[in-house]
Amino acid sequence: MKLDPASLRQEGALVVVAEIAIALAGFSSIVIALRRDMDQITSFAYIRLWRLLETSLATVFFALVPFALHYFGVAAQALWTTVSAGLCAYILCAQSYMFFHWWEQWKSPAIPWLFNGPVLLAQLSVVAVLALNALSVGFHGEFGPYFAALLWYLTLSALYFARLLLKHRQGDEDFRQ
Repeated sequence: MKLDPASLRQEGALVVVAEIAIALAGFSSIVIALRRDMDQITSFAYIRLWRLLETSLATVFFALVPFALHYFGVAAQALWTTVSAGLCAYILCAQSYMFFHWWEQWKSPAIPWLFNGPVLLAQLSVVAVLALNALSVGFHGEFGPYFAALLWYLTLSALYFARLLLKHRQGDEDFRQ
């Protein structure tokens, strides 16, 4: 098998993203195990924790899927088109599930809409870029849009992880007083 330098850079970038996502998921498990107040966790804190693990593990999965498709002989353009469509569908399903399943918590005044509003808009932008890449509109089944979407999901994982590490403030309803 002959590999060109561009595909080696792509493979290396995907492996690094997968490793960082695994580290975030692993460290979050350690933080959770060491917290003394986890028996008082509220439903909103549980949602945040679930999103941290979901975004980390989804990032790992979608960073490694291109390797499997490549070894099954899928051509480069078809590969990036296929994985872009898959990641786009996954993000739509995950967002829909989260929105409808936890609607009552989303209406809570404890949720910082200043954070969640821009995150939702960015999420929709990522979905639009992935859909364009999957349909070869503006993009032609390229690595860049897919990688950018993985970086976005990795960023979400890091944000949820950072929030997990922060000590709760007075009036923050993540943990009961």
